[in-house]
Amino acid sequence: LKKNNYINKEFIFFTEEHHSLMLTSFKIIKSNFLFGTGSKSFSFLCGKDEFKTITYPNNDIGKEDIGCSTHPHNVFLQVFLEYGILGIIIYLTILTQVIFKFFFNILEYNKRELPIYKNKNLSLVFLYLSLLMNIFPFIPSGSLFNNWFSIILYMPIGFILSLEKK
Repeated sequence: LKKNNYINKEFIFFTEEHHSLMLTSFKIIKSNFLFGTGSKSFSFLCGKDEFKTITYPNNDIGKEDIGCSTHPHNVFLQVFLEYGILGIIIYLTILTQVIFKFFFNILEYNKRELPIYKNKNLSLVFLYLSLLMNIFPFIPSGSLFNNWFSIILYMPIGFILSLEKK
């Protein structure tokens, strides 16, 4: 496997495996653009011949279908694939709000002359940053339906709601 992101001057998304998952996701999205395919449908659909993505046709690894897994390994693609246009609108609205709140709290933190331990905006900056890192559309991620990913996604939301209530 090549560890750089360029093979034959073609851009590869993160790794070749993630790139194959992305290409498979695009194929599935094209076929169900408006309404999506439904929750947890990626593992079923990626095995169909029309959506297969074989990335290693001539390598020693064999003719593996590395474009098939339990989920697309990208939150943006998973939401788009499973819930269509409506899901992606909701996702982009949430992403926009998180980015806005992140920068708003940075500005508020810089305005206030409070000690660090009394300024809740610094805590909110880090909580929104943790949310942003988990839902950022251009990096690989876990499945939205995975227990571990749900914990690291929803725990900061609880702390944010607690701090913003005060």
